[in-house]
Amino acid sequence: MVQILKWHGSHDQSAMLWVWNVANNSVDCVVTCRGHEKGVECLAVSADASRFATGGWDNNICLWSASLSNEESSPAKKRSKPDHGNIREPLSTLKGHREAVSGIQWMDFNTVISSGWDHLLKIWDCDLGAIKQEIAESIVKTTFTSHTGWVHPRTPLYDLSGHEDKVLCCDWSNPALLVSGACDNTLRIFKAKHAAGSA
Repeated sequence: MVQILKWHGSHDQSAMLWVWNVANNSVDCVVTCRGHEKGVECLAVSADASRFATGGWDNNICLWSASLSNEESSPAKKRSKPDHGNIREPLSTLKGHREAVSGIQWMDFNTVISSGWDHLLKIWDCDLGAIKQEIAESIVKTTFTSHTGWVHPRTPLYDLSGHEDKVLCCDWSNPALLVSGACDNTLRIFKAKHAAGSA
Protein backbone atom coordinates (compact mmCIF):
# COMPACT_ATOMS: atom_id res chain seq x y z
CA MET A 1 0.00 0.00 0.00
CA VAL A 2 1.47 3.35 -1.06
CA GLN A 3 0.89 6.20 1.39
CA ILE A 4 1.92 9.82 1.44
CA LEU A 5 2.05 11.67 4.77
CA LYS A 6 1.31 15.42 4.93
CA TRP A 7 1.14 17.91 7.79
CA HIS A 8 -0.70 21.21 8.08
CA GLY A 9 -1.49 23.83 10.71
CA SER A 10 -4.64 25.89 11.08
CA HIS A 11 -6.13 28.91 12.80
CA ASP A 12 -8.37 26.53 14.79
CA GLN A 13 -5.34 26.06 17.11
CA SER A 14 -4.48 22.62 15.74
CA ALA A 15 -2.10 20.86 13.39
CA MET A 16 -3.10 17.69 11.57
CA LEU A 17 -1.30 14.70 10.08
CA TRP A 18 -2.98 13.39 6.94
CA VAL A 19 -2.37 10.12 5.12
CA TRP A 20 -3.18 9.78 1.45
CA ASN A 21 -3.61 6.19 0.33
CA VAL A 22 -2.62 6.47 -3.32
CA ALA A 23 -4.06 3.06 -4.29
CA ASN A 24 -7.51 3.88 -2.88
CA ASN A 25 -7.27 7.61 -3.64
CA SER A 26 -8.47 8.38 -0.10
CA VAL A 27 -7.25 10.99 2.38
CA ASP A 28 -7.66 10.55 6.13
CA CYS A 29 -6.71 12.70 9.11
CA VAL A 30 -4.92 10.25 11.41
CA VAL A 31 -3.68 12.63 14.14
CA THR A 32 -4.89 16.01 15.42
CA CYS A 33 -2.27 17.92 17.42
CA ARG A 34 -3.56 20.34 20.05
CA GLY A 35 -1.32 22.49 22.22
CA HIS A 36 -1.52 26.07 20.96
CA GLU A 37 -3.83 28.59 22.61
CA LYS A 38 -4.24 30.58 19.38
CA GLY A 39 -3.96 29.80 15.66
CA VAL A 40 -1.03 27.93 14.12
CA GLU A 41 0.87 30.22 11.74
CA CYS A 42 3.77 28.06 10.52
CA LEU A 43 4.97 24.46 10.45
CA ALA A 44 8.24 22.70 9.59
CA VAL A 45 9.16 19.01 9.47
CA SER A 46 12.56 17.68 10.57
CA ALA A 47 14.83 16.20 7.88
CA ASP A 48 14.24 12.65 9.11
CA ALA A 49 10.45 13.29 9.29
CA SER A 50 10.33 12.02 12.88
CA ARG A 51 9.24 15.34 14.41
CA PHE A 52 7.67 18.59 13.34
CA ALA A 53 7.46 22.04 14.88
CA THR A 54 4.61 24.54 14.82
CA GLY A 55 4.66 28.26 15.57
CA GLY A 56 1.56 30.10 16.67
CA TRP A 57 -0.17 33.36 17.44
CA ASP A 58 0.18 32.43 21.14
CA ASN A 59 3.92 33.30 20.76
CA ASN A 60 4.90 29.65 21.35
CA ILE A 61 6.58 26.86 19.40
CA CYS A 62 5.32 23.31 19.90
CA LEU A 63 7.37 20.23 19.04
CA TRP A 64 5.46 17.10 17.99
CA SER A 65 6.12 13.48 17.15
CA ALA A 66 5.35 12.74 13.51
CA SER A 67 4.82 9.06 14.24
CA LEU A 68 1.54 7.57 13.08
CA SER A 69 1.59 5.35 16.17
CA ASN A 70 0.01 7.08 19.15
CA GLU A 71 1.86 4.85 21.65
CA GLU A 72 5.09 6.85 21.80
CA SER A 73 3.67 10.33 21.63
CA SER A 74 0.93 10.61 24.22
CA PRO A 75 0.07 9.15 27.62
CA ALA A 76 -2.76 6.60 27.55
CA LYS A 77 -5.08 8.72 29.69
CA LYS A 78 -4.85 11.61 27.21
CA ARG A 79 -5.61 9.64 24.05
CA SER A 80 -8.95 9.87 22.29
CA LYS A 81 -10.25 9.03 18.82
CA PRO A 82 -12.46 11.86 17.48
CA ASP A 83 -13.61 12.40 13.89
CA HIS A 84 -10.25 13.97 13.03
CA GLY A 85 -7.89 11.22 14.20
CA ASN A 86 -6.16 10.69 17.52
CA ILE A 87 -5.61 13.76 19.68
CA ARG A 88 -1.93 14.39 20.42
CA GLU A 89 -0.24 16.78 22.86
CA PRO A 90 3.16 18.40 22.14
CA LEU A 91 6.39 16.71 23.15
CA SER A 92 7.48 20.12 24.44
CA THR A 93 6.61 23.80 24.16
CA LEU A 94 9.27 26.46 23.56
CA LYS A 95 8.48 29.89 25.00
CA GLY A 96 10.49 33.04 24.37
CA HIS A 97 8.94 35.15 21.61
CA ARG A 98 7.02 38.24 22.76
CA GLU A 99 4.73 38.24 19.72
CA ALA A 100 3.41 35.72 17.20
CA VAL A 101 5.82 33.19 15.67
CA SER A 102 5.73 33.86 11.92
CA GLY A 103 8.23 31.30 10.61
CA ILE A 104 10.10 28.20 11.69
CA GLN A 105 12.69 25.91 10.11
CA TRP A 106 14.83 22.96 11.23
CA MET A 107 18.58 23.61 11.06
CA ASP A 108 19.51 20.06 12.07
CA PHE A 109 17.90 17.17 13.96
CA ASN A 110 17.92 19.04 17.28
CA THR A 111 17.90 22.74 16.35
CA VAL A 112 15.14 24.97 15.01
CA ILE A 113 15.25 28.64 14.07
CA SER A 114 12.16 30.78 14.47
CA SER A 115 11.16 34.27 13.40
CA GLY A 116 8.55 36.38 15.13
CA TRP A 117 6.50 39.52 14.91
CA ASP A 118 8.71 40.75 17.76
CA HIS A 119 11.42 41.27 15.08
CA LEU A 120 13.59 38.52 16.55
CA LEU A 121 15.21 35.38 15.20
CA LYS A 122 15.72 32.69 17.82
CA ILE A 123 17.79 29.52 17.51
CA TRP A 124 16.51 26.76 19.82
CA ASP A 125 18.02 23.59 21.30
CA CYS A 126 15.04 21.23 21.14
CA ASP A 127 16.38 18.73 23.69
CA LEU A 128 17.03 21.41 26.31
CA GLY A 129 14.02 23.51 25.33
CA ALA A 130 16.24 26.58 25.54
CA ILE A 131 17.36 29.44 23.31
CA LYS A 132 20.89 28.92 21.95
CA GLN A 133 21.11 32.29 20.20
CA GLU A 134 18.96 35.34 19.59
CA ILE A 135 19.40 37.73 16.67
CA ALA A 136 17.81 41.09 17.34
CA GLU A 137 19.35 43.35 14.71
CA SER A 138 20.06 43.31 11.01
CA ILE A 139 23.12 41.35 9.95
CA VAL A 140 22.85 42.07 6.22
CA LYS A 141 26.31 42.98 4.92
CA THR A 142 25.43 44.11 1.40
CA THR A 143 22.30 45.01 -0.54
CA PHE A 144 21.82 45.59 -4.26
CA THR A 145 18.99 47.86 -5.37
CA SER A 146 19.55 48.47 -9.07
CA HIS A 147 16.16 47.02 -10.10
CA THR A 148 13.12 49.27 -10.11
CA GLY A 149 10.57 46.46 -10.52
CA TRP A 150 10.07 42.80 -9.83
CA VAL A 151 12.38 40.48 -11.79
CA HIS A 152 11.07 37.02 -12.64
CA PRO A 153 14.09 34.87 -13.57
CA ARG A 154 12.07 31.82 -14.62
CA THR A 155 9.42 30.95 -17.17
CA PRO A 156 6.29 29.15 -15.89
CA LEU A 157 5.95 25.51 -16.94
CA TYR A 158 2.19 25.31 -16.41
CA ASP A 159 -0.79 27.41 -15.38
CA LEU A 160 -2.81 25.28 -12.96
CA SER A 161 -6.38 26.23 -12.09
CA GLY A 162 -9.07 24.89 -9.82
CA HIS A 163 -9.03 26.98 -6.66
CA GLU A 164 -11.77 29.54 -6.06
CA ASP A 165 -9.68 31.79 -3.80
CA LYS A 166 -6.05 32.74 -3.07
CA VAL A 167 -3.50 29.91 -3.08
CA LEU A 168 -1.55 30.04 0.20
CA CYS A 169 0.89 27.14 -0.09
CA CYS A 170 2.10 24.35 -2.32
CA ASP A 171 4.41 21.36 -2.00
CA TRP A 172 6.24 19.36 -4.65
CA SER A 173 8.21 16.97 -2.41
CA ASN A 174 6.83 14.03 -4.42
CA PRO A 175 8.10 14.68 -7.99
CA ALA A 176 4.97 13.10 -9.49
CA LEU A 177 2.49 15.28 -7.61
CA LEU A 178 1.96 18.94 -6.75
CA VAL A 179 -0.29 19.71 -3.76
CA SER A 180 -1.75 23.18 -3.21
CA GLY A 181 -3.86 24.67 -0.42
CA ALA A 182 -6.01 27.78 -0.68
CA CYS A 183 -8.37 30.15 1.12
CA ASP A 184 -11.29 28.23 -0.42
CA ASN A 185 -10.61 25.56 2.27
CA THR A 186 -9.52 22.94 -0.26
CA LEU A 187 -6.38 21.02 -1.14
CA ARG A 188 -5.81 20.30 -4.82
CA ILE A 189 -3.53 17.50 -6.02
CA PHE A 190 -2.10 17.90 -9.52
CA LYS A 191 -0.25 15.16 -11.39
CA ALA A 192 3.07 16.35 -12.83
CA LYS A 193 3.20 15.40 -16.52
CA HIS A 194 6.99 15.67 -16.70
CA ALA A 195 7.60 13.30 -13.75
CA ALA A 196 9.96 10.40 -14.33
CA GLY A 197 8.19 7.46 -15.90
CA SER A 198 5.07 9.37 -16.95
CA ALA A 199 3.99 9.78 -20.52
